[in-house]
Amino acid sequence: MSTALDKPRIEPGAAGVDDVVREHGEKRPHRLLTLALQIGVFVGGCALWQVLADTETIDPFFFSRPSDIASQIWRWIVTGYIWPHLAVTLLEAMLAFVIGTIAGVAAGTFARMDAPPPATVGKRKKIGIWKADQEVDLALIDVAVCREPFVGARAVVDIAQVKDIVIAEVRTEVIGLASIASFLGALKLGRTQGLYIQLSNQEKPAREIKAPIAPGLVARIPVKAWRKIEVGEPLTVDPEESVIALDGEREIEVTRESRFRIILSQDGPRVIEVGPTLQAAIDRGMCS
Repeated sequence: MSTALDKPRIEPGAAGVDDVVREHGEKRPHRLLTLALQIGVFVGGCALWQVLADTETIDPFFFSRPSDIASQIWRWIVTGYIWPHLAVTLLEAMLAFVIGTIAGVAAGTFARMDAPPPATVGKRKKIGIWKADQEVDLALIDVAVCREPFVGARAVVDIAQVKDIVIAEVRTEVIGLASIASFLGALKLGRTQGLYIQLSNQEKPAREIKAPIAPGLVARIPVKAWRKIEVGEPLTVDPEESVIALDGEREIEVTRESRFRIILSQDGPRVIEVGPTLQAAIDRGMCS
């Protein structure tokens, strides 16, 4: 019986081994030189940028100085301001890969079906944002009216800044502001209904629940009141400085002069239902 110990050994002086060692030794200096050149180009580019901004050859308002950028980032790191925003951004990036993969598989499977079952396609409601008599934006899941003057790309994770929430669909498996609805027990919405939730800023709210409002973040939700709303029922946004935050991290500024209304509508998009589509593919033997 032959074993690994019986195999012939290659001596260090053999030509094949010498060639491999020589090739590895030749590549290492080249890699170090490439890395040094990359660092040099970066440092030189930043230095040129700094000089051009200092001499106002380029406008510092549009091309901020590298030193100012580095100083601001350092302040964010020292104060801890950057970490929650960075965590949300990384989590959203990972979720985007997962959601994109699942949606892509469902869309590809649906496209391959000769006659997709009716259950594979659904109609969604939408939440319209109206200014005067014009719809200026819309959301498919939820809309929040926040007390703070901006939300930006941070998503709504500070529940203390939220005044009102309008939710189009109630689903138990979601996270975000829409998850509050299922934890309130509002699981039986009609096809023409949505949910309006008013949050409290008092120390002792009428009701308090816990809900996952962001990946890895379960927060206490102080609820003042909530009720079902019907399609076409307008909800007027208080004319004060605030922000209407829409799903997808979009926002609309509200001023004292503006007049906004939030209206639930059945005129939403037609969507591919992931679960029924994949189940139909399995039943038809498309996955084997």
